[in-house]
Amino acid sequence: VASGGALQSATINNAFTSSLQVTVKDASNTPIAGAAVTFTAPGSGGSGAFAGSASVTINTDVTGVATAPPFIANTVAGSYKVVASTPGPATTASFSLMNLPGAPANISAVSGTPQNATINALFANQLIATVSYSGGNTVSGVGVTFADPPS
Repeated sequence: VASGGALQSATINNAFTSSLQVTVKDASNTPIAGAAVTFTAPGSGGSGAFAGSASVTINTDVTGVATAPPFIANTVAGSYKVVASTPGPATTASFSLMNLPGAPANISAVSGTPQNATINALFANQLIATVSYSGGNTVSGVGVTFADPPS
């Protein structure tokens, strides 16, 4: 059972504030000490890592709780699940997490430059720009203002 750290978000390249935590119990609802729990993040897309690795195995403490080490968001924005599992019967717990892109860090011209037009005529090609955040991935839905020079 996921007992801590589900439903949270972090900006890319930053740690999630709450540790991912599960409680392992037997069929009689008694906590199991020393049970191996493997926390596994997706291998691509929005994801993260435990000390540089997509998975880590932690044994439960005397109260049946396994707490993962700090989880760091990767450079891809998006939502995903980290799954905690134990060996033996198929028992899993999921953590719904989201990597936030953070502030836009770069804007670059994609097309429409260079070009010229006669006075009072339209330019032939649209001006198109791409905005990316610090992870280098593009950001959608960001307002871009195109302005002509003052003189």
